[in-house]
Amino acid sequence: ARGFSYWIYEGPKQQDVSFKRSKEDYFRKNGDLIKTCDIHLSYGDTEENAYVPIEIKNMVFPITFFGVCAVVAIIIQIVHNIFVRKDIESLMGRLSTLAYKSTR
Repeated sequence: ARGFSYWIYEGPKQQDVSFKRSKEDYFRKNGDLIKTCDIHLSYGDTEENAYVPIEIKNMVFPITFFGVCAVVAIIIQIVHNIFVRKDIESLMGRLSTLAYKSTR
């Protein structure tokens, strides 16, 4: 499929080959009796459209999602620190075993 896509893009530029021209050549040779196929292609992924800049409206959801996740992480960390200060076992986080190994 890669090679075919390449030649669809490069064919009209280098070899003057296109679907429209091939279709016209075919009907010129075989007559219009078999003219049942009508091809309409849209070249949506051209080089001009491939590098469209990202706008702010495209980034609203990712930035909002990141912000919400950061706020949730901060709240969880604060709750964990409160539990640790009150000597209550916290369900969030884990204690380091490095301190236990260094005292032996």
